Amino acid sequence: MVSEQLAIIAGDGDSRETPVRFAPSYVAARVAAERRYISDRFGKENVDWEEQMHVTSLDFQSVWSIKLSDDTVRSVYFDTADTLYDDE
Repeated sequence: MVSEQLAIIAGDGDSRETPVRFAPSYVAARVAAERRYISDRFGKENVDWEEQMHVTSLDFQSVWSIKLSDDTVRSVYFDTADTLYDDE
């Protein structure tokens, strides 16, 4: 697991209009930061919440659909425009 902590630049992730935006990072670090953000906000993964679906769209957003322990389903939005890619 990637241990890099990424700074949150903007957003709360509650809607497509207010996605969480992290400092520029590579894909693995960004995805780890997204998972960490969800855990910081909703609790321990596979106890307080579980991943239902994770999609990165062509419009620079990553969307996580999660199910909370009370069976509520939530979507959390992340801006991926600042994602860095290897030259491989």
